[in-house]
Amino acid sequence: MANRMERALKLSNEKYNRDSAARRAKLSAEPKVAVYGNPLYKEFLGDTYSFDYHDYPVIINFDGKNYLYPKTIAEELQKKLDAAARGNTPKNISESVVV
Repeated sequence: MANRMERALKLSNEKYNRDSAARRAKLSAEPKVAVYGNPLYKEFLGDTYSFDYHDYPVIINFDGKNYLYPKTIAEELQKKLDAAARGNTPKNISESVVV
């Protein structure tokens, strides 16, 4: 029983590694797109922001420089930065007072 389990885990790991390599190859073949590391994000996200995109590590520094990413990663990163900007934009909330 242990041997079957070990074989199954080994096959699972091998498949995972093949799939991961295929994803990385696909991303590497994509055109590179610049994303601006706007220093305005520092207040809300810190000096850097990082996440994993299907085991592909993504890091951006908010130092006023452009960073190149595969197109798919750049689009995902820009969505995350846009959401952070929308979530941290001051909202003008006023209440009406009925007299």
